[in-house]
Amino acid sequence: MQRHYYLGCVLVIMAACCWGLIGLLGAKLNQAGFSGLEVASLRITLASAVLVACSPLVWRSLRQFQRSQLPMLAAQSLLGVLLMTVFYFLVVQAIGAALSVALLYTAPVWSVILAHFLLKERMTVVGVVFTLFTVAGVALCLSASAPINWTGIVFGLLSGFSYACFGVLGKKALNNNPPSILLYSSVLISGVVMLFTPFFHSAMGKMFGDIDASVWGVALAIAVVGTLLPYALYTRALQWMPATRAQVLTIFEPLTAVLLAAVILHEPLGWSQYIGIAMILASALFNALIQPKPVEPIHS
Repeated sequence: MQRHYYLGCVLVIMAACCWGLIGLLGAKLNQAGFSGLEVASLRITLASAVLVACSPLVWRSLRQFQRSQLPMLAAQSLLGVLLMTVFYFLVVQAIGAALSVALLYTAPVWSVILAHFLLKERMTVVGVVFTLFTVAGVALCLSASAPINWTGIVFGLLSGFSYACFGVLGKKALNNNPPSILLYSSVLISGVVMLFTPFFHSAMGKMFGDIDASVWGVALAIAVVGTLLPYALYTRALQWMPATRAQVLTIFEPLTAVLLAAVILHEPLGWSQYIGIAMILASALFNALIQPKPVEPIHS
């Protein structure tokens, strides 16, 4: 239905804006003495703890879980959540945050390719043009002053590939699962794996050490506002729109990050960034208005 498609666009944009807060919240944790990988572990494990606490509220839908779907759900979680988070923070350490976000947003290109082969979504010329136009806008928005090295570039491209896997594999998993199961599996499977990493244990040591109480608030915010809420919105939206279209609309994440940096951190915007923002908004707007063939909702 047309109404569902446009609602899906709104939900994806809301999710992207929530994801755009991660950099700001992560910077607060960095200032408190946490490394990038420790921030990644806090994000996923605390989000998992909140989901477990909320599970009685959605137990009826969670009972629909089928063991036969576990391989697909595990792949979606490990590739789209865990590896994306790890690769992203490795890139930040290697080449800086600005270029890291630019490389992360090669995801729409990966999404077009993956959706073509895995979901049999038609790769149109218009879709490819919008994707490349959007990526060009991101490149203009995010200045890359940090030294470039090949390790950082490879990790950056892998983060973009993993990010695309979240949407494409999530769309495929929704064919047999309600959104609540996809949300739980995306976060919990990665959360369990994170429990066995050394940076999770070092992060917990700092959290229960001599830190300011506000750090717990920031950590919970990055888990709920920066993780659970956007994943829930994005998963719901995938029921009503193609994965490739949803992936392009997530470009509002770096847009949000750039604007927050200018307003809150008082980082000035150059002319290239204003042009990049205009390109992102134009691409997202036309991409949403040029509606594809209707996608029937998978679950009511």
